[in-house]
Amino acid sequence: MTLQQALGDPTAQLSPFACRVLTSYIFYACLEHSFTGYPDDDAQGTEFWKNQHNLDNRLAVLFMVLPDSVRCPENIDKHDAVFINLALHTASICIHRVGAARGKGAPQHAAQAEGAAVRLLTAANEIFAIVKGVTDPQRLFSNPFVAFASFMAALVFFDDFAHFHARQSEQRLGELMDLMVVIANENLVTASLALQLAGHLKKTGIDPHALEKVSSSSPYRRLTGNDFNRRYVGKTPCRQGGSRHLHDGHAQRPHRHSTLLSISTEGDLKSRPNQLQLLNNFHPLNYSCEYPLVSSSRVWAAM
Repeated sequence: MTLQQALGDPTAQLSPFACRVLTSYIFYACLEHSFTGYPDDDAQGTEFWKNQHNLDNRLAVLFMVLPDSVRCPENIDKHDAVFINLALHTASICIHRVGAARGKGAPQHAAQAEGAAVRLLTAANEIFAIVKGVTDPQRLFSNPFVAFASFMAALVFFDDFAHFHARQSEQRLGELMDLMVVIANENLVTASLALQLAGHLKKTGIDPHALEKVSSSSPYRRLTGNDFNRRYVGKTPCRQGGSRHLHDGHAQRPHRHSTLLSISTEGDLKSRPNQLQLLNNFHPLNYSCEYPLVSSSRVWAAM
């Protein structure tokens, strides 16, 4: 059976290793889709919507063919099961955030936008259940990808609460934020993502003191320098493209294997060409940077 056949056959019988391979492939494809510079033609039959539906269908098939041994929450104590499910739900968030943003304000895509909103919340709730269900979250977050998945889920809850004032989303956003802050004491990747999430919470007024809550621990000082409050609180340090990164309190040119990760909460996810550099730079959906993220190669290596 070929890879393409496996992704299109709802009766396929797959081993856990095959599921992991297919999951990595589809996750990469979803990220690539989110970065491709599609034309602004929103007709139903355009390349963007064809690829969007194709990836959505492939994700659905992969969820269907997962063997019982890697399904969650039944196997939440197994590394392969947790990774596969987190990656698939995160991939779903990636494509549906883009789809929802592209369909926003376009009457011909109202149904797609509504469906994307449902899928976003479903995926975020599944990620939340997995992260909160493990017995040792510190160990779980030693895989940088778990921090990214949690961050993506938190952004979905953030958007849902900001637009619809959903109290469950507010509660789950707060719980993920609190967990990431605790984990961040020993984990720089989680620290960077929690820092960015705190920035979104502060700027939108959902939690005006979010940055202050996360700025005192040592990982944040290592990320931003001891003058964190003077440089970062209430400010936007840089913009992607010709910008310079602040790291350890000094302005530096970004290293080839470091990146700034920031994901829009405004729904403005239009792609820019030639920005897909997934092996060296992990930029999951966004085009303006705000806070420094440590080595992205660690995140991709987790796949």
